[in-house]
Amino acid sequence: MKRIVGGAAFVILAWFFGGVVGAIIGLAVVVSRVRNPGSNTYWAAGAAAFVVAGVAVVVQGLPFGLAGPQFGARHWVATGLVGIGLACLAMAALIEIAEIRASTRPG
Repeated sequence: MKRIVGGAAFVILAWFFGGVVGAIIGLAVVVSRVRNPGSNTYWAAGAAAFVVAGVAVVVQGLPFGLAGPQFGARHWVATGLVGIGLACLAMAALIEIAEIRASTRPG
């Protein structure tokens, strides 16, 4: 029951911070927990998503001068990859917190 509530909370928070795309990403990350990968898998996936996001920005073209409000809209691939990276890193942190709490419980 705790896992279901936690998964639902993760998707709701992903939706709150990332809109519909965030909810889809959050749902994908929560569903991936069915295979029970360790936190290292999520840390690696998050880091890889950030590296690929940087490459996507370069491929889609860097702005001249300062990046304005349309930067994210024009670079939607990089924006999505950053969302994936953040969701993976958040899940990795939550897994590690749960492991720490479980290991420090008495009994």
